[in-house]
Amino acid sequence: MIVEPVPTNPRSPVRRVIRVVGMAAPAALLVAVVTAGVLGPRAEPAPTSRPPAPATVDTAPPATAPAPTSTPAPWLAVDAPPASFTGLRPKPIQDVVAAHAASVTQGLVALDGWLSIAEARPQCDPLPQGALGPWCRRAGMLVAEPWTGESANSRPLAPHVRVTIPLGVMLPGAVRAGSDSAPLRVLLLGRFEREGAPCDSAGWGACESGFIVDRIAYSAGDRVGLTTLIAPGLDRERRANPLERIAAPDIPLLAVYARPAIIVAVDPATASLTSRPAPGTSPRAGPAAWYVRWYSATSHEVRWRLLDGATLAPLGEGVVGPTVVNAEQAPVQAR
Repeated sequence: MIVEPVPTNPRSPVRRVIRVVGMAAPAALLVAVVTAGVLGPRAEPAPTSRPPAPATVDTAPPATAPAPTSTPAPWLAVDAPPASFTGLRPKPIQDVVAAHAASVTQGLVALDGWLSIAEARPQCDPLPQGALGPWCRRAGMLVAEPWTGESANSRPLAPHVRVTIPLGVMLPGAVRAGSDSAPLRVLLLGRFEREGAPCDSAGWGACESGFIVDRIAYSAGDRVGLTTLIAPGLDRERRANPLERIAAPDIPLLAVYARPAIIVAVDPATASLTSRPAPGTSPRAGPAAWYVRWYSATSHEVRWRLLDGATLAPLGEGVVGPTVVNAEQAPVQAR
């Protein structure tokens, strides 16, 4: 038989409390766990509501989208002349031709394009510097784009104008004639022979003709200086420079030192001012004089002036007229 020991001393109140708590704690913990499972998780308090922030308006101007840029044709940069020549900006060939067709007086204009010279005139071969030289009238075509396989006697598809290079105007040394020669890019100054008059509508290209070249300013990207033209036989004579009398913003175009017969061939308007040799005498006879042509920035006209060959005293002056290219070639003897 087992006998449970019995304490001999009575329990104190504190110990009684501890014992009761120790016996009741597991049961209370179990009830709390069951209750939490039934009730679920504790709901979080709702956040304090705030008024919505006002919408912001972007007052800055919208960024400008870059404009679409087209890539220029590569040939536009080849041997390109400057954007202007002494204040004259090149105009599109098609615009100049259209204005001429509309009877608009344009005066001296600058054109940028590819120049091709037609077949040379055989009758000019014996002249100084040959058929492409300044003592013979030459014809060609200026085209807005480079072109090959066609001579200046045929019609290319790009905008173009048929040009006349009159007596006295010098061509760059690189210019060649004929269908086998490559066109040369130039910047030229010129005008239509019949300003303000409607071009003839008979036949194709009537409005694309009649353009007179007064000076070639750039060739293959290089500036072409204005060289005075001295007639054969006068090369060793001492003379003053008439171009010194032309000041900016006027543009010198031509300076010829020659006997009267040659000057009249260059510009028939000087016929009444020159002392022409007697019939049957040599065209070398008669006093030499200067014929100067320039663009007046004041009157916007192409003007000419005849000067004494020794003193540069003025002998006459006028506006260049449409008869400047009437002569086929100057009466110059070959050396």
